Amino acid sequence: MSERVALLVVGELIADAVLDGEDSDSSSLASRDPTDLRRSATGTSASTSNDALVLRVRPGGSPANVAVGLARLGVAVGFAGRLSLSSLGRWLNSYLTKNGVDLGFSVSASEAPTLAIVALNAEGIASYDFYGRDTADWQWRREELPPADRLSVKAVHTGSLAVAAAPGAEALASWIREVRARGSVLVSYDPNVRPSRIADTSAFTDRARSLVGQSHLVKVSEGDLALMYPEDDAIAVARSWVRNGPEIVVLTRGPREALAFRPDGSCVVGPKPSGPVVDTVGAGDAFSAGLLAWLAEADALHPGGLMALGPEALRCALDIAGRVASANCARFGSDPPHRQEVSDGPWPAVTDHREVSST
Repeated sequence: MSERVALLVVGELIADAVLDGEDSDSSSLASRDPTDLRRSATGTSASTSNDALVLRVRPGGSPANVAVGLARLGVAVGFAGRLSLSSLGRWLNSYLTKNGVDLGFSVSASEAPTLAIVALNAEGIASYDFYGRDTADWQWRREELPPADRLSVKAVHTGSLAVAAAPGAEALASWIREVRARGSVLVSYDPNVRPSRIADTSAFTDRARSLVGQSHLVKVSEGDLALMYPEDDAIAVARSWVRNGPEIVVLTRGPREALAFRPDGSCVVGPKPSGPVVDTVGAGDAFSAGLLAWLAEADALHPGGLMALGPEALRCALDIAGRVASANCARFGSDPPHRQEVSDGPWPAVTDHREVSST
């Protein structure tokens, strides 16, 4: 484990196989005759004897996306995952390494990696189908996680399926409780709901609310809350969550302004996102990476650090997070920007970002 890691991301690293071309729209895919789904690699029609459904495969998984986004923004980040030793797994692992993510907190796994089939609608909004309930990402055992009482990082970020999928979810949830109880490490959480991988939405919602109570920072999307609380207003849910333990709950709302709620009832409104949208794969993860990177530069990644931020500082954090997410949406798949691509944003002036990120 590297002593230079400032922020540790815990969770899954999976393969995202995106349906290409005409096959990317899940609604048209479902309505088409199966014989029409086989297309050549060039996207042109061909005989059914040698045609294939075209997929473009990229590394994914919400926590892994966040880790790559942080590394590209200059934050010294580690990833704790169960890394498959299969050929596909080694390809996924090399992606993190090439992007500067420290894998010293990860463990090797004999199981295969998880595959997600990603379909995009006409607006570039993604839906997911997951293959592999017994794959590497969901088999966490408590002894595979770093000892909470010796964790030498400023912050831990987790969320999505690894903290929701059996059998490993309980081990991760127990570990997060220990990290929070230490009182010296900031905990960040993003539910990132994936309904096709969740058998019991009610149980998932209960677990998510419990994790919210163990977190200092929560980022959740309006869409996530609509799935968990279909009868409730998203803003009302976010306000209830922030009274349950976090210092800040950030609610993202797609093309509308993100909102940051505090326990005292106040709310900070971020700038409205702008820019072209190719697709939304990894948009929420890029937002989380931008938010955490800004907080790292502001030296606010510690318990109590978020409470000390003034409204204007928090608005700047939301601005950077939105810019990072917008840059990601402007290209195919989860592909978060490098620091120089968002260098003109309102980054903190308190210190050089390389000094903060390497501590």
